[in-house]
Amino acid sequence: MSAERPKLVLHPVDCDGCGRCAEACRRSAIRLGPNYIYVDWSRCDGCGKCADLCDRDAIEVRDSAGAATRTKPDARALGGLELGAGADPAAGKRRLWRPRIGLPGAGKTAQEAVPETAPAVEWSLREAVVVLVVAVVLQVFMQMALGSTLVRSLTDNGIMLARGTVLALYYSAQICMLLLLALRRDVGFLEAFRLDAPPDFLSIPLGLSMLVVTWSFSMLFRAAAIAAGWKPPASDSPSLTQLFGADALGMTVTVVVVVLLAPIVEELIVRGIVLGALGQRLGRWWAIALSALMFATLHGSLWSFVPMTFLGLALGRIASWRRSLWPAIILHVAYNAVIVAPAFLVAAGG
Repeated sequence: MSAERPKLVLHPVDCDGCGRCAEACRRSAIRLGPNYIYVDWSRCDGCGKCADLCDRDAIEVRDSAGAATRTKPDARALGGLELGAGADPAAGKRRLWRPRIGLPGAGKTAQEAVPETAPAVEWSLREAVVVLVVAVVLQVFMQMALGSTLVRSLTDNGIMLARGTVLALYYSAQICMLLLLALRRDVGFLEAFRLDAPPDFLSIPLGLSMLVVTWSFSMLFRAAAIAAGWKPPASDSPSLTQLFGADALGMTVTVVVVVLLAPIVEELIVRGIVLGALGQRLGRWWAIALSALMFATLHGSLWSFVPMTFLGLALGRIASWRRSLWPAIILHVAYNAVIVAPAFLVAAGG
């Protein structure tokens, strides 16, 4: 079968959206959404694994004579699109849309229901679970290392160096995990996590408004909790100024780790992989809500669980709105910066 002309016939009305075809495609040529099937012509090599796994015959492979592998009404009569036989390779990418009862977009035209661009990779639920488990395990080891007797027994400079090393290893391990996932899907890192497209102009006022709303909600919730008698829990973990010190070097390291590195890694995991994997199966709103709860849980603090959930909802919403993941990353970075800045201003004034 020719790599330039994969002879596939798609019958979208027969597809039940199970996603097995997309998971089997190592070149990420097939992507499923709530209202459409997306086929990337430039990636498909015509291996036929998608057709082998489809028990509903929604995807078929043409034989050498050009006949379908099963007797079926004409694909075009069913709303399908034949790829390969007479298709123009210069067209690059083809989309198929089909309405589903009760889902957003049903009854719309193909141009209205299908987004102008689709993610380079549609992550599977298995990949999302693996990423979350690894992130939790790494976080447990990181917390154990930071609170270990060995680190606490060091001198002040030694403690700062040890904490920096632990956090560097922690984030390096997560970044390596994300790189391996991108390599496994045979796509570039930026393309795999929607970092190849810059944020559009609308993302600026949208992100600023969400920053004000999420920060205000966090402050109001904490004030209401304290007024109700729920005080922040005592903890042995160091504050932001104690973690690396309140001097210029400590502030620089805190900005790099807490304000820049942590939001980027968290967004790649939660909104880059988990949100997309859940969205394919549960729909956008359920995916945003569940990913926000997972995001808050990963922070491991009951005191900040509600504010982090609210922030996660905003981050998930802006990530699902925009083609790029950069707006969510920028919002997360700005939120952390607003939280970090007062701590150092107080330390400098004291």
